[in-house]
Amino acid sequence: MNGRKLTGLVLLLKLKMMIKILITGCSGLVGIHLVKKCLEKGYDVYGTDIKKSEFLPNHPNFKFQELDLLINGNSLEP
Repeated sequence: MNGRKLTGLVLLLKLKMMIKILITGCSGLVGIHLVKKCLEKGYDVYGTDIKKSEFLPNHPNFKFQELDLLINGNSLEP
């Protein structure tokens, strides 16, 4: 197999493996910038916070869930 075919195969495999990121506190100052940076890199981003910020991007790869992790039942218990 020549190098050109191998490169195409590696590229195809990378496209099929989509990286998924979960960001808690995504409506905060740091969280908003982290969401935007991850979206720029092409990641699927899932964000949670106790309220939705108006500054969060409207992007097809971004999903937001309003969720308070301190409320019993909203998070996994050890």
